[in-house]
Amino acid sequence: MNLTRIECIKQYLLTLCKAITIIDERRSHSRHYSVIRIDSAAENIDKTEGRPEGGPMTTPRYTLDEFVHDMEDLLKSEPENQKIFDTGSDWLAKLTRNPENIPAEYRVPLGGAGPRANLGSYLLYQGDSGLQVTAVVWGPGAHLGPHNHHTWGMIGVLENSLIETRYRRVDDRSKDGFARLEFARKAKFSPGEITLLVPDVDEIHQMDNLTDRPTVEVHVYGNDLRGLNRCRYNLETGEIVTFATTKGDNC
Repeated sequence: MNLTRIECIKQYLLTLCKAITIIDERRSHSRHYSVIRIDSAAENIDKTEGRPEGGPMTTPRYTLDEFVHDMEDLLKSEPENQKIFDTGSDWLAKLTRNPENIPAEYRVPLGGAGPRANLGSYLLYQGDSGLQVTAVVWGPGAHLGPHNHHTWGMIGVLENSLIETRYRRVDDRSKDGFARLEFARKAKFSPGEITLLVPDVDEIHQMDNLTDRPTVEVHVYGNDLRGLNRCRYNLETGEIVTFATTKGDNC
């Protein structure tokens, strides 16, 4: 092998070594830069979310006891329904934003056998004023057809979601045991959202859980439903079925 060829090979090897060194330095710099970007992003998230670095977010808790106390104070003045709705719905929205405000054993269907196994109704409070607070659970696919209440009501979703369909009565009420209902509106309610029941004006509704997991609600009424005769409505025939609310029907 002549000298010129050896020199060419040496020059080629030196050039190759320099190229490998440059590539390695660039890779090292790139890895270092990525780590800095990740740390910086995490730090910014903590700042923008307004929580201690590395800690969970916290919100002020509004308990069931506080809600009941506030509602009973409000009812002492015997307010009109509109005042109850304007003030009480804000309190109920606060209560239902945190599922832990209702004990876990009241957030599951009854289970077992029978027609109500997929549902749950748990009385949380009954006051001398008439104020009633109930946790109501709708299992997956649960359905309750059109019915009324004969008292003011506020319903807030605590977990999951529910479809409410409202109806208005459009017959002249001259025929006993018969009512003609007309569709009014349909809405989906999620945690912290409230629907209101106005007796004899806007209180007939149907409830459906179209999801694959239980939905939990908090129902608030102005009277003990267990002492009221209420109505279920057949949309096809117009038949009215009167029923007395039982322990498992507080909704």
